[in-house]
Amino acid sequence: MLIVDDILFFPVKGINWIFKQIHEIAEEELAGEGDRIRSSLTELYMMLETGQITEEEFDQQEKVLLDRLDTLQEDDDIIDNETEEDEEEDEEEDEEEDEEEDEEEDEDEDEDISKDVISRNEE
Repeated sequence: MLIVDDILFFPVKGINWIFKQIHEIAEEELAGEGDRIRSSLTELYMMLETGQITEEEFDQQEKVLLDRLDTLQEDDDIIDNETEEDEEEDEEEDEEEDEEEDEEEDEDEDEDISKDVISRNEE
């Protein structure tokens, strides 16, 4: 019966795996974007220190970069919360499947015991 279950649930598990891969790639891109913004901020501070830009230009560009960084961090928090909820749901589904399998095994054992009792009574 387990082979049949594996065959039937393969498309669902495959799609789930694909979405997990997409999620991981998106997280990596978000992390990379944050690093690029931090690097831009560092360059901006250096430009201010060396006098290549004025204080006003620095303030404007810094505000834009910090706003983008804040937005990324908020998005990352939202994604993390969704991921935790999805993992909890997956764990609950796995527990339900395990319980169903246990019940089926118990029923099979009960049938085997009943058959043994009937065959002994017939003898």
